[in-house]
Amino acid sequence: MKIVFWGALALLFFSYIGFALLVYAVAKVFKRNQWKFSREYIPTVTIIVSAYNEQEIIQEKMANLLKLNYPEDKLDIIIASESTDNTNKIIENNLDGKIRLLAFSGRMGKSHTIYRVMRDVRSQIVIFSDANSMYEKDAIQELVKYFFNSSIGGVIGQLKYKITNLNSGTSGENVYWKIDKFFRLACNEFKGLVPGVNGSIFAIRRECYFPINEFRSDDYELPIKIVNSGHKVIYNPQAIAYESASESNSQQINRKIRIARWNFQGSLILLVDAINKGVYLSAIQIIFTRLIRYFAPFIHLLMLYANYRLLGDGALYKALFALQLATILLGVMTILFGSLKNRFLLFIGYYLMMNYAAFMAVISSYKIMNMWEKQRK
Repeated sequence: MKIVFWGALALLFFSYIGFALLVYAVAKVFKRNQWKFSREYIPTVTIIVSAYNEQEIIQEKMANLLKLNYPEDKLDIIIASESTDNTNKIIENNLDGKIRLLAFSGRMGKSHTIYRVMRDVRSQIVIFSDANSMYEKDAIQELVKYFFNSSIGGVIGQLKYKITNLNSGTSGENVYWKIDKFFRLACNEFKGLVPGVNGSIFAIRRECYFPINEFRSDDYELPIKIVNSGHKVIYNPQAIAYESASESNSQQINRKIRIARWNFQGSLILLVDAINKGVYLSAIQIIFTRLIRYFAPFIHLLMLYANYRLLGDGALYKALFALQLATILLGVMTILFGSLKNRFLLFIGYYLMMNYAAFMAVISSYKIMNMWEKQRK
C-alpha cells in the first residue's frame, strides 16, 4: 500500500507541478531556441470573433477592435454570430465598413461556426477571439511578428483576468494561469510542446487550420494539431487580452465539466495522432498535463484508500489521512459558502472544482457533447 500511496502522490505532483518545473529547468539550462521575429513583417490578418448572445458586451468589443493598431488595408474583422438576442442588431447599427457581420441561423457551436467562416478566409494570418476579450492596442502586431519565421504555425497571447466576483472559480483560475505562465514561456524552447492554450487571443497561419469536430474544443485541439503537423506554437506574453472573471461557482463548474468532456475526448484522439506522427514530446505532454489530470479524482480516491489502509503504520500516515480529509472539507466549504475569501482556501476550492469536473467528464465521456453555452452574466 505504501507504493500505491506514494506512487499516486508522485504522479499527481509530476502532472500538476513536476512536469512544468522539469521543462522550465531544461529550458533555462539549454536555451535551445531563440525565435526570430520582425516588426516589419505586416501580413494580411483576419480576426474572427465568435459571438453567441453577447448583447451586453458586443458594442464594447467592437469599439475595442476599431482601436487596434494595425494597417486597415491589411486587416479584416469578422464577427461570426449565432445569436438569438439583440447582438446582431447592435452590430448592424454600429457597422462602419471596418467590421463584417456573418450571421448564422441555428445553433451549431463555436467550432462549426469557425469552420464555416474559415472556408472563405484568404488572409495569411487568422486570429481567433471571444466577444468578451478586450485587446491591447498593439496585440495584433505582437501576435504576427513571429510569423516572420516560417516554422511558426501559431502564437498564443496572454489572457489577464479582471476579477469582479471573488470566489473559488475566479480567484483559483487566476492563480492557475499565473502558475502556468512560466511553463508557457519554457515551452517556447521546445518544438513539440504546446504552451497553455487560450482561445481568447490565438493566431495561426491560415494553411495550418484543421477543422475540429463541433462537439469538441477548437481552443485546445487546434494548437496541438498544428504542432503534430510539424509546426511550432509559441507563447508571447506581450500580446495581451483582458477578460472580466465574474462567473459564480455554479457557472464555473458547469463550464469546466463541459470543457473537460470536450478535452478528454480530444486528448485521446490527439495522443494517437502524436504517436502516429512520431511527435513524442507532444504525446508525453498530453499524457502528463491532460490525461493524468482527468484521472486525478480517481487517483485521489485511490490515494485516500491506500492511506486509510496505512493508518496503523505510524503517526505520519494518520496525519496525512487527516490532511486529505481536511482539504476536501475545506474545499467543499469554500465552494458552498461564498463569504470565505481567503485566497488559499479559494485555491483549494478551485482544485476540488477541477477534479469534480474531471470526474464528471470521464464518467460521462460516452455521451454526445452539448454545445457551448455562455456562462457569463
